[in-house]
Order: sequence, then C-alpha cells, then structure tokens
Amino acid sequence: MVIGAGISKGKPELKIGVKNLPQPSVVGAKVRSPSTIEVFALQDTLNYSLQFEVANYQQALKLIETGEIAEWFGVKDTIINSNNVMSSSTGYSASPMAIMRTDSNIKKWEELSGRTVCLAADGRHVGEIATRFNANEKVYPSITDALIGTRTGECDAIVHDEEFLRTLIKHPEWKKFSASISPYTNTTITRLYSKRKGIFESVIRNFQISRMLKKMNADHAREVAFEVYLDQTVADCH
Repeated sequence: MVIGAGISKGKPELKIGVKNLPQPSVVGAKVRSPSTIEVFALQDTLNYSLQFEVANYQQALKLIETGEIAEWFGVKDTIINSNNVMSSSTGYSASPMAIMRTDSNIKKWEELSGRTVCLAADGRHVGEIATRFNANEKVYPSITDALIGTRTGECDAIVHDEEFLRTLIKHPEWKKFSASISPYTNTTITRLYSKRKGIFESVIRNFQISRMLKKMNADHAREVAFEVYLDQTVADCH
C-alpha cells in the first residue's frame, strides 16, 4: 500500500517504507499527528514528492533490493540477510516506555498484568505489552487519542516510544502524568537503504536523518501535547 504525502510536480519522487501509517483523515475529523517520529518528520520533506509505503522489516529488504522503495525506517526484528541492503541506526530511542499518573501504584512492568494500557494503532508496541505482561491493551487511532484516554482514566498507563514520552512529560501540563517505567529493552530506529549508494553519500544522509529525528522530536511532542490540550475537557487538563 502506497500513501502519498506532499506530492508536488517538479520534485523528484522518493518512496519511503515504514511499518505503520495513520488512517487517512476523513472530512470533519479532528486533526491528529502521526504517532511515530519518522512519519511526522518525513511527511513534510521539502526536497521530494514523498510517498510512504507500508512494509514490515522483511518486506522492506525485498523492496529496497528491487528498487521499489529508496529507504525504510523502523525497528529491525532480525539480522539482515542481504547482499544489497545496508542498515544504520539513527540513534533515536523507540524503546517501549510507560507513563502514568504520579499517584499510580504501578512501579514495574509486571504490575501491568490485568491492567489497561493505552496504545496508538500506528505506533510500534501494539500486541507486545499484552504478550509480555498480560496487560489489557486498549488501542486508539492515534497517540493523541491514547494520551487522552490515559488522562481521562480509561487506561492505567500508556506505552509508546521512550524518546517521545520523555520529551512530552517535560511539559508542565504533564506533571501529574509523569510517573514512568523505564524500557525493558533497548531499541532504536533503523534506516535501511541500498548498498548501491555511495558510502560517503550514505554516511552523510544518515547523519542528516539522525539530527532531523532528534530535532523534530520536540516539535512532535509539542504538537501532540497541543492536540491533547484542545481536546481535553476534564479538570486536570491544566
């Protein structure tokens, strides 16, 4: 499935693979940011007519080998077995982290057993928390909706990428929801690309991407926090 973003005449086309994408917006729907930093950061690229293609890690390897996509961003789940595909870490932590109310009695992952956990459908961790910790997952269309669910008491905690949540809870309005459980595994966003590119070009590109993801993380957290603020109606919104 290919989804266009920012397609414009006169610009070279670039096809990027990602594991998940938000559902297309419908007329009259509330504005929601993508849940993952790579989609948020890349969707407004100015230099290309960009298209996203949904593909998991294994599918991405084949699509890059055949030239159907230029790059892929996400968390790799196996060792690369390809003569034509390179892998580079962007350094952006996509490790699963949990946050909850500061008065919560949940202190460690195992205590999520039987509890309700909010997750974003286009995030990375759906299914993982239920499998590992026997939690009851409540999946929302976006990270904004999942955070609202946490604030309004629909869930005991929310699980999302570490780097995003650590930035979000620095905002004053998240002080009451800044209790956290550190990741149980360390994962970073990986970039896959063709070995056919020159080594120098690939190193420079990875450096640029790594800096962009770090820089855009603050914008991502701020944008989502604002969407939550606009939608929030309970007293502790502030």
